[in-house]
Amino acid sequence: MICTVIIVQGGCRLVPELYAVPYDKVAAEKRQRGTQDRVPAGATPYLWAQSLYIVCCLLYEGFLTPAELDPLSRRLSAYEKRPPCEVQVSILAETYEVQQELLTHGITVQNVGEIDEVFSIQPASSFAKILSRLGQSKKLNLTGRPFDIDIGVLSTSRLYQLGQKFVIFTPQVLFFRFTF
Repeated sequence: MICTVIIVQGGCRLVPELYAVPYDKVAAEKRQRGTQDRVPAGATPYLWAQSLYIVCCLLYEGFLTPAELDPLSRRLSAYEKRPPCEVQVSILAETYEVQQELLTHGITVQNVGEIDEVFSIQPASSFAKILSRLGQSKKLNLTGRPFDIDIGVLSTSRLYQLGQKFVIFTPQVLFFRFTF
């Protein structure tokens, strides 16, 4: 069925905005519905429909999974088992003095200078900058994710791997820009 909707122009499969009955065949169509051939009309490609078609092709071919399109699992009903969301919280002392103060209260922590080189601690603002680049395209005039939208606690409570390093982002509430 989808093959009858797609138009091939210059070797590219395109989805038109709509199909219409040619003007000279409207009377015959009114007499007996569904008897006349439709022709592509409107914008071709129709970007909204074209993007859906591309996403569907990527899903069909296995290049994308539903979980990649819906990381919050909203596609699942309330009764279906959702993948677990592991929230990771760690406490690090920013200075030696803070580390000693916590130790006097029975809380043993490392300070920032003592953590393994494999880990990198970054502020939430760095995460916001990274996320602002997602979806950015000068060619398509897309600006990406707005920088001033809250990141959220769940996003900063995860461990991210970039190459051989693990990046830990501090919670957004510690980011001074949002606390004043």
